[in-house]
Amino acid sequence: MTTDKIEIVHGDIVDIVKTHGVEVVVNAAKRTLMGGSGVDGSIHNAIDKLNQKEGFFKEKIKEALDGTEVKKDDNIRCNYGNAVVTSGYGLAKYVIHAVGPKWDGNDKEIGGSCSKSCIDKLKHCYNAILDCMLQYGCNSIAIPVISSGSYRFPFATAAKVQFAAICNFLTRLKKIDLERFEMINKIYIVVFDKEDTKCIQTIRHQYVNSVNSGKQLLYLTTEESYRAYLKEVQFYDSERRNYFATVKYLRLLLIRSEKVFIISFLLRKILADKTWEGRRTFIEIEALSKCLIPLIFLLASPYITPNIGYVLMAFSVYLMLETLVYAAKLLFLSDIQNPSANGIRSILLLFANYLEINISFAFLYKFYKCFPNGGRIDSLYAAFEHSSQVPNQLGKIFVCFQNVITLYFIGVVFTYFVNSFQSKKFNTL
Repeated sequence: MTTDKIEIVHGDIVDIVKTHGVEVVVNAAKRTLMGGSGVDGSIHNAIDKLNQKEGFFKEKIKEALDGTEVKKDDNIRCNYGNAVVTSGYGLAKYVIHAVGPKWDGNDKEIGGSCSKSCIDKLKHCYNAILDCMLQYGCNSIAIPVISSGSYRFPFATAAKVQFAAICNFLTRLKKIDLERFEMINKIYIVVFDKEDTKCIQTIRHQYVNSVNSGKQLLYLTTEESYRAYLKEVQFYDSERRNYFATVKYLRLLLIRSEKVFIISFLLRKILADKTWEGRRTFIEIEALSKCLIPLIFLLASPYITPNIGYVLMAFSVYLMLETLVYAAKLLFLSDIQNPSANGIRSILLLFANYLEINISFAFLYKFYKCFPNGGRIDSLYAAFEHSSQVPNQLGKIFVCFQNVITLYFIGVVFTYFVNSFQSKKFNTL
């Protein structure tokens, strides 16, 4: 099973490497790679002692990465979210120096949150580490919980991203190269503090069944994603992306709309908060359900009393607004929400959204008797035809709104696909 490849161990990472004969040790490094505190200092000190020279490892790192050009110690040798490899100089076969991101949230308390890009960099860090392990043909590795020390990540958050990233990497590898997957002996997650060991064991227990069934884990829950997107826009839309204030506040409004359309938000939290497959299935069922609900209302319209009809009409409008906001998110938030790589699936979902809007208008036409002598099929036909042959004034207003919404929807969808295929920033699932 996939999780059998992963072992959580408590202790000093240098002792773990020596005890278990690990081929590769991961150093939670700073960008200069010139040593520091915690794991970084422990690995540097151990290699210096093995080679009986203080500063030995720093010199070898500079020789390996700086080349013939003499560079200062404070030169940046690896950026946040990346990893580089040097020899292990007696401690292990190789040392992978990985630079995790700094926590950019407000605090480390429960409920604190960081930006989406901060999580993405930490995730990329582990992908880079495991890519290096495969590239150098190694089958055992010791990895600390990166960024949980001086870079201030709350341990529970850093540990969850680590466990999810490692498991997702192994799941993908198992699917595309089973032989290489089976060659991996052990991935040791090394935790220094005993209480923290209990924390990551709890995370493992929570997700072990999902991982062993071949599913990809989500890095953030629905609530955590909501806060991470808010932080991303608040912190970096002006600083990094140079967006105008109007665009920034529009993006914030679209993110905050998650809590306006609370029904979908709560259902996603309850039913689809663990795996990519679960989230994907939820979205597909939600799109189909939002087509069926107004269709059921339309079919039942002859038997609905006016009071109940107004409630159902309001609910249909609510669902339609949620869909229109979703379409706007595809356009204005695709750079941080990263659309699915499955283009056919995206097209089918957007087609379902379009059907929902038209069926909702068909229900409105029928409920408000825009065609006094027409039945449910006439209302449905008028909605899809965008007919201007509506006998009353209210019906003509509905037609105008429907035409405007259709043009908006087509424009958003077209722009979304152009942006998606240009950027190529897709999720793996």
